[in-house]
Amino acid sequence: ALGQIGAELKGSLPAVQGPDVARPRPIPSLDQKEQAVYEQLGKDPLHPDQIASQTGLPAGQVTASLVSLQLKGLVKNLPGNLFVRR
Repeated sequence: ALGQIGAELKGSLPAVQGPDVARPRPIPSLDQKEQAVYEQLGKDPLHPDQIASQTGLPAGQVTASLVSLQLKGLVKNLPGNLFVRR
């Protein structure tokens, strides 16, 4: 009975692919400021002031770009107002 139920369930479920890490996510289109901010980010957390210093963008624009990048799922905000790529 259990084998039959398992076979029925197996046939009705969609195929499962590996974890998201195995498949690169497409990057949504970014404007020039978002691109400049995104290029500064990597594995090491950065504070918005550091990003502003590295890009030459005003702090307010860096913050706005970071919020936009968060909404697009490209960056993660860590404690201490630090940011990394996802």
